[in-house]
Amino acid sequence: MADPADLVRPCRVRLLGMSTTTPGPGDDRPFRLPPEVLRGVHKAMNRVANLSTISALADVRFPLPVPPVRLPPMPELDTALQQLRNSVVHRIDFESLREPLRQLSANIARYYPANWAGVDVDPDTALRVAQEEGLALVWVPRGELVTTLLDAPDAVRRRELLAAHVDDIVADCAAVTGEVTHDALREHRDRLLDATRAHQLGLHAPAQAMTTVVLTALLQWVFAHGELRKVKTSDYRVPEDAEELAFRLFKVAVLIEAAVPAVQGGRDKLPDEALDRFNRHDTLHRVADEAYTPSNSMTALLLATGLLAEADQMLEDGTLTG
Repeated sequence: MADPADLVRPCRVRLLGMSTTTPGPGDDRPFRLPPEVLRGVHKAMNRVANLSTISALADVRFPLPVPPVRLPPMPELDTALQQLRNSVVHRIDFESLREPLRQLSANIARYYPANWAGVDVDPDTALRVAQEEGLALVWVPRGELVTTLLDAPDAVRRRELLAAHVDDIVADCAAVTGEVTHDALREHRDRLLDATRAHQLGLHAPAQAMTTVVLTALLQWVFAHGELRKVKTSDYRVPEDAEELAFRLFKVAVLIEAAVPAVQGGRDKLPDEALDRFNRHDTLHRVADEAYTPSNSMTALLLATGLLAEADQMLEDGTLTG
């Protein structure tokens, strides 16, 4: 039986939109559904509880049809085309697809951000916010809050929303952290749970400091970057010269992209002002009020929780190289 991951590797995506192949004239190769159909499939993936069936059918290959032509209304032709469509469907051996679809279902459920299920999330926007603001929204928080944050007009409003939803974010992060089970991550999990308990007690500054320690350890040792400056050249980042990103790597790519501004160096020299977003060095080398804010603490907690949960999954899958 094929490795289930192989069912996902050939399925390339520009972020989460599945790719297409366009046959040339006279080419009898199979083809995939056109981009506009795939965009609809992606929306459906966000809106239905059972993601697998629709996602899998998006990649079912049909024999190449007759190229579309513009003709006046012709009932006889419509009937003939309907018969052609029916004959195409009848040629598909759905029973033989049952096991591949089941495996693809399991992979999609594993690699698609679970906290996005049931809500309409634009993956391009999620990635952009991670890169520009260091805000990672995979694994946590709950879907409704993800869309609220992404729909905000700018970074200032997003920071306000983070501060306004501290209780929800902390609860979501505590729940996801508590589900981490890999032995190698026990201490990371326990320390991050300590941080969430501190948040629940209203001790946000100590919680931010502990979260930052966990975040640092995850990036350095679990994800094997060693020196934090190497996060900028991480193999997990979105390739600058590529338009496609493997579906199975999307979540970790978002997390590492968000980590890049979080570990921006030179902050231990204590400049006059702290950054207007979470920064690992500002947190550990300063005691200024500007470094310890509700939005910074929530940004750090979301990032650390996402990295921990992703590491747990990747270690279980055997795909983490660290």
